[in-house]
Amino acid sequence: MSDNKEFSSEKSSSVKNVLIIGAAGYIGGALCQKFSQTQDFAVLALVRPSSDIEGIKPFCKEIIRSQEVEISSNDVAQAIRKHDITTVINVAWHMPPESSQEAQFALDRIALEAALYGTSAVSPDIHVITTSGNFSLITANGGRITEIPPPKGYTLPEYLVCIDLLVGVNVLKDGLVEEYISNGGNASIVYPSSVYGSAPTRGSFWDFAIQQFITGKPY
Repeated sequence: MSDNKEFSSEKSSSVKNVLIIGAAGYIGGALCQKFSQTQDFAVLALVRPSSDIEGIKPFCKEIIRSQEVEISSNDVAQAIRKHDITTVINVAWHMPPESSQEAQFALDRIALEAALYGTSAVSPDIHVITTSGNFSLITANGGRITEIPPPKGYTLPEYLVCIDLLVGVNVLKDGLVEEYISNGGNASIVYPSSVYGSAPTRGSFWDFAIQQFITGKPY
């Protein structure tokens, strides 16, 4: 089911359609806004039936609600076929967090796997981009550290107790994507390089992140 919106654009027919899963969330909403400011891409948002879409209406070419309570691979495949999608981006998280890592992962993996396998069912040429809430540091010997360890003696504030849970869930989600890629799947993981303030290259975090999502490069 689609929602009609106030979206208007003078973009040409050469514009590429990007499907964002989780567009109604914080990161997804920011991406919708940034994409709407480009001349080369148009956003189609795939959201759950319960999602509040008012904040993203001005930035989306079309908003598609999933057929069931959760987003399925069939929803993704149908959207790709109908709208000639060139890239699928999954930034869906279930919030507020569940009480255990297992319960959170069980919910978070639904949209992620829908993105991966709904896309692969249509064409191996369509790229899936996922993002992790974790930082990633590449070590000298090629190993990957998914979190910067806290300083010695650091006490986690009470309001951040869920962070450890989410970090663990993100590692599990990244594992699903890495397995998909190792089996020949066309996908990548974008790791935030900066969360607040200026990016390592130039501009704000979102200016930096959008360039990664659009081009796969930091510039």
